[in-house]
Amino acid sequence: MTLTDFFHIYSSHPLIKQICEWSIGADRHLSVGSLFASARQAAVCELFNQSKKNILFVADDAESAGYAFFDISQIVDKNSVAMFPALYKKINKSGGIDKANEILRTDALNKINSQNTCITVTYPDALLEKVISFDGFDEIKITLKKNQNFDTNILQKKLEELGFEEVDFVYEAGQFSVRGSIIDIFSFANELPYRLDFFGDTVESIRIFDIEKQLSISEVEEISIVPDIQLPSICGEGSGEGLGLISLLEFMPKDTIVLFNSLKNCAERIDETYTEALVKENENRKTSCHSREGGNPQIQKEKGYSRLRGNDTVPDLLFKFINKEIFLSQIEEFRIIEFSAGAKK
Repeated sequence: MTLTDFFHIYSSHPLIKQICEWSIGADRHLSVGSLFASARQAAVCELFNQSKKNILFVADDAESAGYAFFDISQIVDKNSVAMFPALYKKINKSGGIDKANEILRTDALNKINSQNTCITVTYPDALLEKVISFDGFDEIKITLKKNQNFDTNILQKKLEELGFEEVDFVYEAGQFSVRGSIIDIFSFANELPYRLDFFGDTVESIRIFDIEKQLSISEVEEISIVPDIQLPSICGEGSGEGLGLISLLEFMPKDTIVLFNSLKNCAERIDETYTEALVKENENRKTSCHSREGGNPQIQKEKGYSRLRGNDTVPDLLFKFINKEIFLSQIEEFRIIEFSAGAKK
């Protein structure tokens, strides 16, 4: 039996019917305590099919989110499901970012921004990281359709303005190449690059192609070209310029249904991760300060945020993250389903 077969059978389960009936009512909070593992993903898919609304499924962690995304992807059309992972590699939100995750995040934002409903799978470590504003995303996105007229010179100039790099052959996101009437573009909103074939200024065809073999995989009618939204010139992180950052909850439509295994556990995880980021940022600032003065900073991480509250060097990270208080305030605007048996009803 395939997962799709399981879904069709399990979709008639009384608890899943209860969830779907709840979605058309007015109650703000529902607790469902007897669905586990893939049964929860089946419930998410059936809720999505029945409600016709955006769904935000918040798993407990990255691993469980990955399993949930895989299950849902076997049932729902791939254009209607997205993974929104954490951008930073480290738990304390320091150091480099994960480029593969950046592409997945941008793809998720693009699907939400497209006005078509979808299921977005995420987890607390990703949820606390802010994203570009909804209107800002619209502003920097280039939409191209087959048979559309678009001046190729203007397109190239626009790509350069958005931070795309012109190369001989594209091999990673953020690049484009021009060879006669063909323009290859590697958008941050897709895992593979696009090949646009122009006749004059008319888009004759749009294909997704394989980087290594340089062969077309499929043809599409319409694409969204999105740049690196983490560039300071675009998101404005740390500069006060750019298009600004908001939380994923602010980016989502307000009629979105949000599902948790446990809302309380999610809030606590956000609090823990934000505290870790604060401690690390404070450590970095003291290290930098003491290095200039020839000193040796002594910071005890185990003393945590309580120790830092009385220190005037505590950084404010709310320009790029949300904390527990902001999360709990914003989540009140949504209708919520909890799968935890101990969740309030």
